[in-house]
Amino acid sequence: MRTESTRNASAVSDANWSPPNAMVPLDAASTIIVQEVCTEFRLTPTQLYSKSRQVRIAFGRMIAMYLCRRVTKASLPRIGDVFYRDHTTVLHAIRRIESTMIKRPMFKKAIRSISERAIGRLVL
Repeated sequence: MRTESTRNASAVSDANWSPPNAMVPLDAASTIIVQEVCTEFRLTPTQLYSKSRQVRIAFGRMIAMYLCRRVTKASLPRIGDVFYRDHTTVLHAIRRIESTMIKRPMFKKAIRSISERAIGRLVL
């Protein structure tokens, strides 16, 4: 029997774009991803790593966590360590970003753009 969360997860995996699975070290990737997210949302890295719950800061942080997971395939606890958060917070961020990408195609394009810029910098 499929639960609601299983249905949502399969919908995300079927219809959701995700960046190429480059196996990049988390430390290198997270620095570049944070820089790209900060540029896109006019934030500073200090704000992104802070404990702030302001929507624009928290949402930028969630995007950075999502991209770190997609680009590096690092574990949730490891990504949490980078952002000074618990692994469950990282899981929530990933699910929230995936859900938002399904609901808002323009948001999906913005995430793709940030991801492509970050991956381009990682490859060079």
